[in-house]
Amino acid sequence: MIHDLTTKGPRLDPAAHCLTLDAGVQSFLDRVVEAELLPYAPSLAPAVRRDIAVRLQADAPPVEEPVVHLTIPGAEAISLRLCRPAQGAARPLPVVFYLHGGLWALGGWDTHGGAAAALARSCGAALVFVDHGGMPATQALRQARAALDWTRAQGRDHGLDPARMAVAGDGSGGAMAALLAATLPPGEGFRLLLLFHPLVGPAAPDTPSSPWLDHCDLPALMAQAFPGQPAWTGLSPLDLAPDRLRRLPSTLILTAEADLAREGGEALARRLMRAEVDASALRLMGTIHDFFWLDGLADTAPTLSALAVAQRALTDAFGR
Repeated sequence: MIHDLTTKGPRLDPAAHCLTLDAGVQSFLDRVVEAELLPYAPSLAPAVRRDIAVRLQADAPPVEEPVVHLTIPGAEAISLRLCRPAQGAARPLPVVFYLHGGLWALGGWDTHGGAAAALARSCGAALVFVDHGGMPATQALRQARAALDWTRAQGRDHGLDPARMAVAGDGSGGAMAALLAATLPPGEGFRLLLLFHPLVGPAAPDTPSSPWLDHCDLPALMAQAFPGQPAWTGLSPLDLAPDRLRRLPSTLILTAEADLAREGGEALARRLMRAEVDASALRLMGTIHDFFWLDGLADTAPTLSALAVAQRALTDAFGR
């Protein structure tokens, strides 16, 4: 701390604004950089990105609950994973409806499923995990809506309570979760919108980052996700009109300090507040994009803090 004699109080040393990562996060980054396991590195084919993401999760603990793999028939077969607590509940369970991230290129059940199942377990809920097909992004959103329609229509046959649902997502899945919530009529929506490090629009280039995303060629990835049209066409919650934003339920947005997507997530929270939606945002210092699902970050203080806040928000929402 430097004491500035021209003011009535101390001012921060400029060095205090430099990015400092949590020790566990830094250790993880050191390992993946040395092993060249960076799924967002430029010039990688989608299959290679996905393979790297799967390898990063190789030591993740298995899902504790029985997992039912369902396929919704139709023009686009949609894959769902349904998890309920091993000990059956006497009444239908609330639902965490989860949309995974990965820039529509590298996510899926085998990378994100364990973290999503643990989140649902923490609040005594069932999990509906949409294993959407990824690119193009518009197809993924269509599949998410079809999966939601199935859950609302058929959920009770599987021990679910469609009247007590929260929608959650990370990264690009966070954008889809917000858009999905905005399509529902007032009074028929989710109890909670829960977003982990959401990517909801163009990244802010001046945001502090880390080796995890330092060399990410985001424009190239967006060109793959939005073929033949400008990136984010129809898929940025930041473009929603105020009357659509007001359809969103209570919202909790958890951002990472060292993340190119941070400013977009926090901008969405501000827009929701201006639209008089019950919204809050919490920035996790010292951590990176993808902290929610990466097994190598599961025991770090920022991730544990985020999950504790998320658990409380879900528990409160399902109790309403």
